[in-house]
Amino acid sequence: MSKQEDAVKSYKDGESNLPPICLFNFVLLSLTLLFVTALQILLRVVPGNNKRIASTIQKIGMIQFRAGNLEGASLHLQKAVEIYRKDGEELIESDIISCLFVIGNIHNVLNQKDKAIGVWAEALESSNELGSKGHGEIHRTLGSLLSAGA
Repeated sequence: MSKQEDAVKSYKDGESNLPPICLFNFVLLSLTLLFVTALQILLRVVPGNNKRIASTIQKIGMIQFRAGNLEGASLHLQKAVEIYRKDGEELIESDIISCLFVIGNIHNVLNQKDKAIGVWAEALESSNELGSKGHGEIHRTLGSLLSAGA
């Protein structure tokens, strides 16, 4: 049994002294590995550059963001945006907006305010084009962030 499996078993059995953050990080790592495996399968089975691949890469980026790996998150989210834009299916734009919103947040956390504002402005422009089909909450938040100058 690996150390990770042993730690999970101990926790499930109520024997673990690990702080919850360790388990949270373990879960995020496990999810990342799961999605990377799913991505490898998709790349073999489905032709490249489609929404399923972009969606999986987006999920990896979101997991990386939540785990605090901002560089990895940004790279995955930017790759997802690139694939979404090439795919051209309807309503993918809302997925692009979600990615851009988080990429802007990453720049903001890294004190790269100008980059954050630029990415958020791009996301808001796309959101304006979608109108009622977009993410209302993200749209309002983007408007507030940009009007306040981040």
